[in-house]
Amino acid sequence: MNRDPILHIGFHKTGTTFLQNHFFYRKDQGFVCPWTVYTGEAIKHFVLEHPKRFDPYQVRKSFDAATKKISNAELVPIISHEDLCGYPVYSRYYGYETASRLKKTFPNSRVIIGIREQNSMIKSLYGQYVRQDGEWGIDQFLGTGSEQPGFSPICRLDHLEYNLLVEYYIDLFGKESVLAIPYELLKKDQHLFLDTIMQFSGVTNKFRKVYDPLNIGRGSGTLEINRILNRYIKRQPLWNGNYKLTPFSWKLKHKICDLIDKITPNKLQDKHEKYLKNFIQHRVVNYYTDANRKLQTYTPFDLNSFGYKI
Repeated sequence: MNRDPILHIGFHKTGTTFLQNHFFYRKDQGFVCPWTVYTGEAIKHFVLEHPKRFDPYQVRKSFDAATKKISNAELVPIISHEDLCGYPVYSRYYGYETASRLKKTFPNSRVIIGIREQNSMIKSLYGQYVRQDGEWGIDQFLGTGSEQPGFSPICRLDHLEYNLLVEYYIDLFGKESVLAIPYELLKKDQHLFLDTIMQFSGVTNKFRKVYDPLNIGRGSGTLEINRILNRYIKRQPLWNGNYKLTPFSWKLKHKICDLIDKITPNKLQDKHEKYLKNFIQHRVVNYYTDANRKLQTYTPFDLNSFGYKI
């Protein structure tokens, strides 16, 4: 039996692209990842496959075969895809079903779950939502708390009660096999962040190079312009990840927004930034306090020092 892979399942906006590009998708860093964000197999098997057709034996067989083609025994196999925990910017909440499928396929895996202080996370997710053609304001994205029974906003607050998904993975794989690591550690101490993940994964590499952050967000004022343009210019629903196949109008929209982001005065950006932060703060209030208190028992890092409300 081949070695069960490390499972890096998200959350979004916790340095996932940084880890994938600089480490998880690179053999020289000690990993092998035949199924990437770009190839799509992880989503095909663990998210989209109809429940009646999901066959963990065949999925495992396919993964092992793909790994064998490009790997050797010294590399640590990994599946890293942030969509495995759900996709809140598209109102897709399937993280628990995915966890069950992963357990059936790779019963002895270790699991990495990135977390991020919720107010910061919501703001970042909203920025991603707008960049991905979202046309609704923050009130529709996050809701006001007065929704009628049976209705919910695009981004549900309970998705960011990280302890719920962490506890479920612990129930499935065991406490020692689940690492919940805060994104804020990456910003504060990149070496410790990476060493913690590599040690947990069983990779002996030691890195001392400091990498620049990826996916820097646009200013809040620019997002508002981007959101308005999204009403008229969108990417096709079945866009397959190939930037070359996107319409010229969509590419032009983002070039315009990039230009606007560079020339917009900080005072105007700060005005919209303040509005977003205030709305999120008033919407969230103390919603995550109890969840974060429980989450603290599952991570070795002091969440309070990183700004999590406990």
